[in-house]
Amino acid sequence: PEASYVDVKVYDILGNVVNNLVSANQSSGLKSIQWNATNNQGEPVSAGVYLYKIQADDFVNTKKMILLKWLNTSHYYFSLVWLGRKIDEMV
Repeated sequence: PEASYVDVKVYDILGNVVNNLVSANQSSGLKSIQWNATNNQGEPVSAGVYLYKIQADDFVNTKKMILLKWLNTSHYYFSLVWLGRKIDEMV
């Protein structure tokens, strides 16, 4: 297992970067990220369709997600295994 540079970003449907979740060297293994539905300035974002892009070395994957707001709380969880190139999504 090797460490690699990992970049995880959330984009709006127009392709604008909403939040840079991870931008650092990471050791291999299972990693989890929680997005609190805010932009890079810490302001809450609207409910709607967003994309997240995961890059680690030569691996690149983009997925669509739907952000729903309920009782003023918004969370989207996803975990990834850098080394195994496996992505598990949980809402």
